[in-house]
Amino acid sequence: RKWTMTSPSQSPSATTTIREAISNRRSKAVVLGASMALILCSFIWTDADGGAIQESKSGTAAVSLKQRNKKNDVVVLPVGELVPQNSTDGLNYLLYLPEQWTLESKKKYPVIVFLHGRGESGGTSVMTEQSLPLQLKTNSTLRKAFPFIVILPSCPWSCAQKNEWQPDIMRHTTKVVNEVVTRYKGDFNRVSLAGQSMGGNGAWEYASSQKGLFSAVVVICGYLRSNLYEDHEIARKLQIPIWVFHAANDIVIPVRASDSITKAIQSLQEEDATRPEMHYTRYDHAPGPPIPEYEHLEGHGSYELAFRDRKLFAWLQEKKCTECVGPKSQTFDDWIHVPERWQSFSDFV
Repeated sequence: RKWTMTSPSQSPSATTTIREAISNRRSKAVVLGASMALILCSFIWTDADGGAIQESKSGTAAVSLKQRNKKNDVVVLPVGELVPQNSTDGLNYLLYLPEQWTLESKKKYPVIVFLHGRGESGGTSVMTEQSLPLQLKTNSTLRKAFPFIVILPSCPWSCAQKNEWQPDIMRHTTKVVNEVVTRYKGDFNRVSLAGQSMGGNGAWEYASSQKGLFSAVVVICGYLRSNLYEDHEIARKLQIPIWVFHAANDIVIPVRASDSITKAIQSLQEEDATRPEMHYTRYDHAPGPPIPEYEHLEGHGSYELAFRDRKLFAWLQEKKCTECVGPKSQTFDDWIHVPERWQSFSDFV
């Protein structure tokens, strides 16, 4: 097992005990900051600068480092796993660092921000039972070749009640992305956005509102809210590469939702050949979600097909936003306004 480090603001559930680390002979501890030698003695590891890693009263591995950058008290974070985290704004999220991630590497890692659907709102546990999170949790073949840092924010239950990824959650997500990319050697030029179902609607709206962050957007079985805006409004605001996936047999979000917005984007491309590329994968058939309580929703599991497509990940790696350089290049246009009487309304769900 490989390990890296994160800040003390992260949730205790993201930590591991020193005894667990010791019992796993394959584990490696990696400390952010200055190079140091770790010496094990009575469950206390001492670095060359006099700092120490010791077992805390809570049983988690706490680290106190005397570093020039004065970043103290970091905790152990596993690599190649979905780790629960909590931001300073109270946003719960899962963080995945690729198995290839090393402190010594000078490379920068591409990033995917993943927006879940309505049924996964309110917690991170159900999020890992399908789609990309399930692949990262169970597919060892994928993990070995998967180069992305993945950030998976958890929209609170209010998102399900209002049936939307709320603007304040999007802003909190942007803040988390900036922190993770900076801390874990992510590439600000290659931060892509992906969403499915309600998260597909969130991806359309987030990508159209958040400027200077995303290099590409992937929308799977998504939809727009025609009571709030027209297709062409979203289409004009999106100035990044797009890949849309949907299944013709989707009984939850009819495929016409993606047919309509892709047609609007194609019309703009015909008017202006310099607009970014768009791809549309329209499956004839897709399964229902793999979660037993939702498996009867035939066709809605198109994300199970999309996130098994190696071409998608190769495409995301290639997409770059040279103007995206961090917070100073970012602006949020809060252009979508939802009247109280229309909250929880959408065309389909």
